[in-house]
Amino acid sequence: MDKVLARVREAFSGEARDRLNQAAAALARLETDASDVEARRALRRHVHRIGVQAGALRLDRVAAAAREADDALAAALLLGRVPDRASVDRVAAAIRDAAAPAANGVDLSGLAVLVAPAGVRSRPSADRVDLSRCEVVASAAELEAVLARRPVPVVVLDSTAPLATLTAAAQAARAWRSASDSSPPVIAIGPDRGIVDRHVLTQAGVATSLPADAQPADVARAVVKLMRDREGSRGIAFHLGNDPDIRNALEKELAADDVRVWSFPDMNAMLRRWVERSPDLVVVSFTRGHGAALRAVTDLRADPEAGRLPIVVVTDRTDPDTRRAAIDAGADDWIAFPWTSAELFSRVVAPIDFRRLAIRRASAPAPSSLQLAAEPVPEPEPVPVPVPVPVPEP
Repeated sequence: MDKVLARVREAFSGEARDRLNQAAAALARLETDASDVEARRALRRHVHRIGVQAGALRLDRVAAAAREADDALAAALLLGRVPDRASVDRVAAAIRDAAAPAANGVDLSGLAVLVAPAGVRSRPSADRVDLSRCEVVASAAELEAVLARRPVPVVVLDSTAPLATLTAAAQAARAWRSASDSSPPVIAIGPDRGIVDRHVLTQAGVATSLPADAQPADVARAVVKLMRDREGSRGIAFHLGNDPDIRNALEKELAADDVRVWSFPDMNAMLRRWVERSPDLVVVSFTRGHGAALRAVTDLRADPEAGRLPIVVVTDRTDPDTRRAAIDAGADDWIAFPWTSAELFSRVVAPIDFRRLAIRRASAPAPSSLQLAAEPVPEPEPVPVPVPVPVPEP
């Protein structure tokens, strides 16, 4: 598997440099025109996805620099400022260092996880894909423990394992989320299990199946494609509503800001998905009668977990009474459809960014007493004294 991951890493380095060049071009456009919406989206999208893929490949310096830059860009845009170039330059320096494995100190062994039958600790192969360097687990519970401990670029299923074990492992990998990472791609390698088992595994989350004699180049191409398609969203918005125009517009507009929208026709469908993955924000939409929609807002606001999330109402009704009813029901904000890009950013994307920054800040380790002692204490800024304005005599 080392050869496969080496190829994946090489592909990542080239793609990351391309993304960084596009991010620099977008930043230059923002420095000329701070209101350029497309430049803002491109800048954040490229930096964010560099961080997601670097984290999966365990390129820690690149991932940390990209996350720091992503947070700095989000904070600057929330404050209405043009982002600083320094954070993007640090990502470029980390990518240059990562091009040399010895300089970066990255060990590619043990990155992938192999789900194999109980008692099997390796799957060596002299002339094909060598799976002997993978971290081997025998159950979905062991896989979840590895996912919680470190980033995993790909989960490999040994097709000779029992179907129940493979299905549970694929479902565990698909459901995995963390504050800085998303679910890893899952591939199956081994003898063909037949059309029925292939369908079951696909439904469970297996992205592709490869024969036992697959060459490293074929596996690398499959993994690169899966990692490129890997969910790189900075946030998840649940949309509760039936109007197709609102649904399609939300999905298209928010995808440009790396916010993924999951739409549901009713509350029960949304709650079933909520059990697997809670959202970062909830959008409730309606076009005609608003009684059921506003009851849903009230129920969500009263829930101990959902009530802590931002809830936004979207409707094509613009009368003051409807807006007042939405706010009274418990909504944090209200958007008229059709909306402008600036409205959607300030009322949906910005709250998601603010929540993400707050979570990262809360989860960051506190500095030690030695670190605090070593840091210079900044001098307080002088308080500006108002200059008296002379008043002309009458």
